[in-house]
Amino acid sequence: MKTRDRIIHTAIEMFNTFGAGEVSTKRIAGEMGISPGNLYYHFNTKEELVRSIWEIMETELDRVWGVDDVHHSEQAIAEFLQGLSSVFYRYRFFYLELPVLMGRDPLLKDMYSARTRRMLERFMGFTRSWIHLGIMRTIPSEKEQTLLIRNMWLVSQLWMYYWHTIYGGVTVDNVKQGMLQVLSLYHPYLSPDASARIEAIIESS
Repeated sequence: MKTRDRIIHTAIEMFNTFGAGEVSTKRIAGEMGISPGNLYYHFNTKEELVRSIWEIMETELDRVWGVDDVHHSEQAIAEFLQGLSSVFYRYRFFYLELPVLMGRDPLLKDMYSARTRRMLERFMGFTRSWIHLGIMRTIPSEKEQTLLIRNMWLVSQLWMYYWHTIYGGVTVDNVKQGMLQVLSLYHPYLSPDASARIEAIIESS
């Protein structure tokens, strides 16, 4: 593994374990057994390192969001939510510390904001497809549909922070529970059969 990749791998592990706010670049270098100067050759600042991890995570999330089948069946919807939860857990420090990380790095904040706008538009498209296929019933108004999708996004982004704050620690199962929480927002709009099938698939995984 190249030094740059090792730095990223080590940083993700340490950020997830100790919190990004508690881990300095010097500490990462010490864990790796390299000099701080060697780390700075690849990343001038901790913020640059965090942005590089964000870009890797974004690529993984794009693979999940880019699956065409998510439009077509309850199985695909369940697998989509499972895919999101896996990536969220792998990079959980972002979701536990995102406001702080963005507060320290305006560039990261811009990247996150741009992604949020893109994903809300994409999920709007998913929702229309599910209505067309009969997986969901028609939502009475554009305003109600927009509120639903915004609520979905808020729960998906803040669930881990909520769980960690109230209960301490986050496990894979906790993140999966977050996806069921997202699904619960859609329950009033899903057909009864679709709702039961999606939930059963997620819980059995």
